Amino acid sequence: SRWPGKRWSGASFGALVPRLLERGFDRVVVCGAPGEADQAAAMLAACAADGDAIVDLVGATSVGGLLAVIEGAGLVIANDSAPLHMAVGLDTPCLGLYGPTDPAKVGPYRLPRSAMRAPGAEATPTRYRAIGASDTSMQAITVASVVQRLDELLEPTPATP
Repeated sequence: SRWPGKRWSGASFGALVPRLLERGFDRVVVCGAPGEADQAAAMLAACAADGDAIVDLVGATSVGGLLAVIEGAGLVIANDSAPLHMAVGLDTPCLGLYGPTDPAKVGPYRLPRSAMRAPGAEATPTRYRAIGASDTSMQAITVASVVQRLDELLEPTPATP
Protein backbone atom coordinates (compact mmCIF):
# COMPACT_ATOMS: atom_id res chain seq x y z
CA SER A 1 0.00 0.00 0.00
CA ARG A 2 1.18 3.52 -0.65
CA TRP A 3 0.40 4.71 2.84
CA PRO A 4 2.13 3.17 5.83
CA GLY A 5 -0.99 2.93 8.01
CA LYS A 6 -2.47 0.34 5.62
CA ARG A 7 0.59 -1.94 5.55
CA TRP A 8 0.98 -5.23 7.36
CA SER A 9 4.66 -5.63 8.13
CA GLY A 10 7.04 -7.42 5.80
CA ALA A 11 8.18 -9.53 8.73
CA SER A 12 4.58 -10.65 9.33
CA PHE A 13 4.11 -11.53 5.67
CA GLY A 14 7.44 -13.39 5.84
CA ALA A 15 6.30 -15.35 8.90
CA LEU A 16 3.15 -16.32 7.03
CA VAL A 17 5.06 -17.94 4.14
CA PRO A 18 5.99 -21.23 5.88
CA ARG A 19 2.38 -21.58 7.02
CA LEU A 20 1.21 -21.27 3.40
CA LEU A 21 3.73 -23.85 2.24
CA GLU A 22 2.55 -26.21 5.01
CA ARG A 23 -0.96 -25.87 3.59
CA GLY A 24 0.09 -27.13 0.17
CA PHE A 25 0.91 -23.97 -1.76
CA ASP A 26 3.92 -24.70 -3.99
CA ARG A 27 5.35 -21.21 -3.99
CA VAL A 28 4.72 -17.68 -2.88
CA VAL A 29 4.98 -14.86 -5.41
CA VAL A 30 5.81 -11.42 -4.03
CA CYS A 31 4.60 -8.58 -6.26
CA GLY A 32 4.91 -4.85 -6.02
CA ALA A 33 5.85 -1.71 -7.89
CA PRO A 34 9.52 -0.71 -8.19
CA GLY A 35 9.00 1.87 -5.44
CA GLU A 36 7.85 -0.85 -3.04
CA ALA A 37 11.16 -2.73 -3.04
CA ASP A 38 11.97 -1.53 0.48
CA GLN A 39 8.60 -2.79 1.76
CA ALA A 40 9.13 -6.17 0.13
CA ALA A 41 12.73 -6.51 1.33
CA ALA A 42 11.69 -7.28 4.90
CA MET A 43 9.32 -9.98 3.72
CA LEU A 44 11.87 -11.52 1.38
CA ALA A 45 14.50 -11.50 4.14
CA ALA A 46 12.09 -13.08 6.63
CA CYS A 47 11.33 -15.98 4.30
CA ALA A 48 14.79 -16.43 2.75
CA ALA A 49 15.03 -19.92 4.28
CA ASP A 50 12.16 -21.01 2.03
CA GLY A 51 14.45 -20.51 -0.98
CA ASP A 52 13.01 -21.77 -4.26
CA ALA A 53 9.44 -21.48 -2.98
CA ILE A 54 9.72 -17.67 -3.13
CA VAL A 55 9.39 -15.81 -6.43
CA ASP A 56 10.38 -12.14 -6.29
CA LEU A 57 8.49 -10.13 -8.93
CA VAL A 58 8.77 -6.76 -7.18
CA GLY A 59 9.23 -4.15 -9.89
CA ALA A 60 9.18 -6.83 -12.59
CA THR A 61 5.58 -6.75 -13.81
CA SER A 62 3.42 -4.36 -15.77
CA VAL A 63 -0.21 -3.90 -14.76
CA GLY A 64 -1.15 -6.56 -17.33
CA GLY A 65 1.56 -8.87 -15.98
CA LEU A 66 0.30 -8.37 -12.44
CA LEU A 67 -3.22 -9.23 -13.58
CA ALA A 68 -1.88 -12.43 -15.17
CA VAL A 69 -0.07 -13.40 -11.96
CA ILE A 70 -3.20 -12.76 -9.89
CA GLU A 71 -5.42 -14.66 -12.32
CA GLY A 72 -3.15 -17.71 -12.07
CA ALA A 73 -2.79 -17.56 -8.28
CA GLY A 74 -4.41 -20.01 -5.92
CA LEU A 75 -4.74 -17.26 -3.32
CA VAL A 76 -3.97 -13.55 -2.97
CA ILE A 77 -3.20 -12.06 0.44
CA ALA A 78 -2.80 -8.30 0.41
CA ASN A 79 -3.24 -5.06 2.27
CA ASP A 80 -6.13 -2.86 1.15
CA SER A 81 -4.67 -2.18 -2.29
CA ALA A 82 -5.28 -2.55 -6.02
CA PRO A 83 -4.00 -6.16 -6.27
CA LEU A 84 -6.60 -7.26 -3.72
CA HIS A 85 -9.40 -5.70 -5.74
CA MET A 86 -7.95 -7.18 -8.94
CA ALA A 87 -8.19 -10.61 -7.30
CA VAL A 88 -11.87 -10.01 -6.54
CA GLY A 89 -12.52 -9.01 -10.16
CA LEU A 90 -10.68 -12.07 -11.45
CA ASP A 91 -12.51 -14.40 -9.00
CA THR A 92 -9.22 -15.44 -7.39
CA PRO A 93 -9.54 -16.50 -3.73
CA CYS A 94 -8.28 -13.66 -1.57
CA LEU A 95 -7.86 -12.27 1.90
CA GLY A 96 -7.60 -8.54 2.46
CA LEU A 97 -5.95 -7.17 5.59
CA TYR A 98 -7.49 -3.97 6.93
CA GLY A 99 -6.54 -1.59 9.69
CA PRO A 100 -7.54 2.06 9.44
CA THR A 101 -9.87 1.66 6.47
CA ASP A 102 -13.26 0.05 6.93
CA PRO A 103 -13.69 -3.17 4.93
CA ALA A 104 -17.47 -2.65 5.06
CA LYS A 105 -16.91 0.39 2.83
CA VAL A 106 -13.81 -0.49 0.79
CA GLY A 107 -13.42 -4.23 1.29
CA PRO A 108 -13.51 -7.02 -1.27
CA TYR A 109 -16.74 -6.48 -3.21
CA ARG A 110 -19.46 -8.86 -2.00
CA LEU A 111 -16.90 -10.97 -0.12
CA PRO A 112 -17.08 -9.86 3.53
CA ARG A 113 -15.44 -13.10 4.72
CA SER A 114 -12.44 -12.27 2.52
CA ALA A 115 -11.55 -9.28 4.68
CA MET A 116 -10.18 -9.17 8.17
CA ARG A 117 -9.64 -6.14 10.30
CA ALA A 118 -7.43 -5.56 13.27
CA PRO A 119 -9.22 -6.14 16.58
CA GLY A 120 -10.51 -2.82 17.88
CA ALA A 121 -9.72 -0.90 14.69
CA GLU A 122 -13.35 0.09 14.31
CA ALA A 123 -13.09 2.03 17.58
CA THR A 124 -10.66 4.49 15.99
CA PRO A 125 -12.28 5.49 12.70
CA THR A 126 -9.98 6.94 10.09
CA ARG A 127 -10.79 8.94 7.03
CA TYR A 128 -10.35 6.95 3.83
CA ARG A 129 -7.39 9.01 2.65
CA ALA A 130 -5.66 9.51 6.01
CA ILE A 131 -2.23 8.86 4.53
CA GLY A 132 -0.46 9.69 7.79
CA ALA A 133 -2.48 7.18 9.83
CA SER A 134 -0.46 5.03 12.22
CA ASP A 135 0.13 1.39 11.37
CA THR A 136 -0.73 0.35 14.94
CA SER A 137 -3.99 -1.29 13.93
CA MET A 138 -2.34 -3.26 11.12
CA GLN A 139 0.35 -4.54 13.47
CA ALA A 140 -2.42 -5.83 15.77
CA ILE A 141 -3.28 -8.42 13.10
CA THR A 142 -1.35 -11.54 14.10
CA VAL A 143 0.03 -14.21 11.82
CA ALA A 144 -1.99 -16.76 13.81
CA SER A 145 -5.25 -14.86 13.16
CA VAL A 146 -4.49 -14.66 9.43
CA VAL A 147 -3.76 -18.40 9.32
CA GLN A 148 -7.01 -19.12 11.16
CA ARG A 149 -9.01 -17.01 8.69
CA LEU A 150 -7.25 -18.67 5.74
CA ASP A 151 -8.11 -22.10 7.09
CA GLU A 152 -11.76 -21.04 7.31
CA LEU A 153 -11.74 -19.59 3.79
CA LEU A 154 -9.93 -22.51 2.20
CA GLU A 155 -11.95 -25.21 3.92
CA PRO A 156 -13.71 -27.28 1.28
CA THR A 157 -17.43 -26.67 1.07
CA PRO A 158 -19.35 -29.88 1.80
CA ALA A 159 -21.22 -31.30 -1.19
CA THR A 160 -24.96 -30.80 -1.15
CA PRO A 161 -26.87 -34.11 -1.38
